[in-house]
Amino acid sequence: MSIYRDRISKDIDIDHISDRELSSILDDIGRGIVYGYLLFGHDFTYDTFIEKLNQYLKVLDRSEK
Repeated sequence: MSIYRDRISKDIDIDHISDRELSSILDDIGRGIVYGYLLFGHDFTYDTFIEKLNQYLKVLDRSEK
């Protein structure tokens, strides 16, 4: 998990997220990427991934309040 954490943490503050939680988040986003983009032949970039991850984390933060 550290390889993913190291790369993502360059663009987003994820220090407060456990490895287990990060793994679950990446699984959820990964399914969304496959179903929503790749199966329909749409391009998906790292920048789009970071955008989706930011949205996911914002929703997660709101639901915890």
